[in-house]
Amino acid sequence: MKIRTSVAAWIAASLAFAVCAPPAQAAALTYDDVVRDAPWALAPVAELVQREIFTGYEDGSFRPNRSVSRIETIVATVRHMGLKDKAEAPEAALAKLRAKDAELLSKSYGWAVGYVATAQREKLLVDPGAAIVPDAAADRLWTTILLVRAMGLERDAKRMANETLTFKDAGEIPAEAVGYVAAAVANQLVTGYEDNSFRPKKEVSRAELAAMLDRAGRLLPVSYTSYLELDASIGSISNGKVTLRKDGASNSFSLREGATFVREGRLVDVGALRSGDQVSAVVNGAVLVHVTVTQPAAAAPPAAADASGGAPGSAPGGAETGAGGAPAVDGEKKGRIASLFSDRLMLDERGVFTTYPIQDGAAVTLAGKAADRSALALGDQVTVTVAQGEVTRIVAERTTRIENGRLSGTVAAVGEGTLSIMAQGVAETYPVSKDVRVTVNSRSGAWSHVGHGDQVSASIQNGEVISVSLKKLTPVSTEAKGYVAMVSKKQVSVASNGRTSGYSLHEDATLIREGREVGVDALRPGDEVDIVLWDDELFFLNVVTPVDEEEFSVIQGVFMGSKTKDKRMTEIIVAVDYGGNKISRTFPVDKSSVIVDSTGVTENPAYRFNRTMLEVVVSDGVAVHVSEK
Repeated sequence: MKIRTSVAAWIAASLAFAVCAPPAQAAALTYDDVVRDAPWALAPVAELVQREIFTGYEDGSFRPNRSVSRIETIVATVRHMGLKDKAEAPEAALAKLRAKDAELLSKSYGWAVGYVATAQREKLLVDPGAAIVPDAAADRLWTTILLVRAMGLERDAKRMANETLTFKDAGEIPAEAVGYVAAAVANQLVTGYEDNSFRPKKEVSRAELAAMLDRAGRLLPVSYTSYLELDASIGSISNGKVTLRKDGASNSFSLREGATFVREGRLVDVGALRSGDQVSAVVNGAVLVHVTVTQPAAAAPPAAADASGGAPGSAPGGAETGAGGAPAVDGEKKGRIASLFSDRLMLDERGVFTTYPIQDGAAVTLAGKAADRSALALGDQVTVTVAQGEVTRIVAERTTRIENGRLSGTVAAVGEGTLSIMAQGVAETYPVSKDVRVTVNSRSGAWSHVGHGDQVSASIQNGEVISVSLKKLTPVSTEAKGYVAMVSKKQVSVASNGRTSGYSLHEDATLIREGREVGVDALRPGDEVDIVLWDDELFFLNVVTPVDEEEFSVIQGVFMGSKTKDKRMTEIIVAVDYGGNKISRTFPVDKSSVIVDSTGVTENPAYRFNRTMLEVVVSDGVAVHVSEK
């Protein structure tokens, strides 16, 4: 965090609620107590740990059944909304809280003041002036109301205020909370217990809060600057990267150290994922941090009994099972290398993908000659010998590789300086020239445009790819940063590196401002943004640093024009510097505004176009004081 009241307060807060540890500490969790005490919560707990909303304790435990307090729940919810940076900003920590126990919060929970201030600003609390009672256990009703407001379902709650709840203990739910519970149930945020009770006063555990936040899912505002959750399928796994497929498009993600993978209720290694697995994946930029398999790919067909008389599908000697739970049965396996790691490989046996660990010292033969394991490549046709669940011998053939000429096929994988091309059912991996030329849909492109699944024709010289011609089956994706310069109903202009470019809105464009999805009219000139373009159309925009002029703020810029009525200025235009980009800002001027030029206070100043430097005090979007600087 950026603000701390004292070391002692921070240590106490960390012991009370482990939500603030860095990712490296979160990765040290064993999850043993989650598997033992709350196995139903393994996936949401692992996901929220990776998203830095929760973490564990120094002994590696998570303590899933421990109750959470109100202050802990507020912090976790604000973080889940993508507002962590805002809550930890210096100005947030100095905010004046409206709660009755504000003094207690500032004294004993100084580290959380910014979170409470953010919660009040986002209207998560029904009565911001009421006491927070930070140490009190968060019960189901209080937590439900908080999350319903966080999800932006306040209107639903008001509309459903007169609903008749069917829980047998509905009489214990206050009348003013009925709409919140009804909205939560309608949106599957909460459900009742098996005996049809709601138990509004039951304390919420860490595991239960994780599950509630997870169920909130896509209804909670997202922040593109941190974590996104994608429903996709596994394409391929190779060279420390996982390719995800969604709506016909494919994207490759690097793995964060300590990334977690949950498949069929178990915490597994990345090698246990299978091509075709339907997953919920959490990514941070181009880095994959967590995967929950929501629908496993079809398992391998049952194997016949082995020579030792073991039952079909058994794993002799207690060997580890293959991907998706398919046992690594001893014997010879034939197929294609789909993924390759230093200690294991994934074999494609006619569409059935299984991961096998490779025994230290396993013999490797390539094209009839002894070879090192590093000589193997994606797409090699192999026969592997499995003994006691491990690969002890690999015999590989490579028949489609060319040294000079042109190879056409499909991009199987893109690595650091390598390209794998699938042709005639075999993938060949080639080094790529530093000066490689790229053509995309008959236009000049860049190496960053090459992606899994692209149709490719590659020129190969001396075993190295020197040029590629791509036929993109999906739009070309480009990321950029800048500042909003102008906004219209169908276009957003973004200034970056001194240049301004206008982008039409993609029909499925998503715009995020202050953690919430907004319309284009909510954007403001000067907003600092990250954008994603698909074929030069604006597909995704996230406001990293919004222009915030709800309260008094001071900006400086050059006079660029004004409007007057009855010889009185009614509007002023100022060119303001944002990251080296000059962006014109227009502010209304009302009768109470104070305008000063070199002659003194005036209603019609003699400012010089593109010459006079001004200082403008803005409040609620209105220039309340303008003077020469």
